[in-house]
Amino acid sequence: PEESSDDGELGASSHNVCAVAAAAAERTHYAYERRSTRGSVIPGSIPEVEDTLPEPEAGVVSTVLKEPLVLLLECTLPSCERNRRVYLWTFAASCAWIGALSYLMVTWATKLGCILGIHPAVMGVTVLAAGTSVPDAISSLIVAARGQGDMAVSNAIGSNVFDILLGLGLPWAVSTVCMGEAVAVDASNLAPMAAILFGTLVAILGTIVIGKFRLSKPVGGFFFGIYFLFAAYVIANELGAFG
Repeated sequence: PEESSDDGELGASSHNVCAVAAAAAERTHYAYERRSTRGSVIPGSIPEVEDTLPEPEAGVVSTVLKEPLVLLLECTLPSCERNRRVYLWTFAASCAWIGALSYLMVTWATKLGCILGIHPAVMGVTVLAAGTSVPDAISSLIVAARGQGDMAVSNAIGSNVFDILLGLGLPWAVSTVCMGEAVAVDASNLAPMAAILFGTLVAILGTIVIGKFRLSKPVGGFFFGIYFLFAAYVIANELGAFG
């Protein structure tokens, strides 16, 4: 009788283990199909485990500060995944939000620099540069981790093209039409900055080619070094170190 009882307990335990394993496999398969439907996972790849795990709870302060903005963005930016016909409205509303948030960020950074006695050039190459570049970097990392490297590269290049051509061209065009006057631009340092930009591009491409198109810690350290040299030059030039 004791052996039959042990066999029964062993059978029940095996049945429970199989049930748990089947449930876990079903959840993983569901997560894989859901991500594959969105096109964020390459067919045949291993699905990420994070999708099946609960998200960490946010703090009270972060929730109070975040939820109103999230609700406002959800109301003004309809999801194109649910309705693809609203992509033009979503794009236009996104541009409007970018303009409004950029204006607030520049204004607050300038006022903060004045209060703390920090030169505007320092705020420009540190706070403002991080505020505009870090979101692009995070979005590029996310899509690159999903196997969409072409989208990551396109984001890195397209964001700068968008900033220069539309971010500068549209305000200048509106100002010219409304004011009827040409926009005066300080181009005294344009030639050195263009040379630095071209040299940075050559250095980055050369480093990537030498590294056989693999990003490693030395490559990342080299890129950081280039940024700090550029920031040092801009700050020194604004402070009149080069006459």
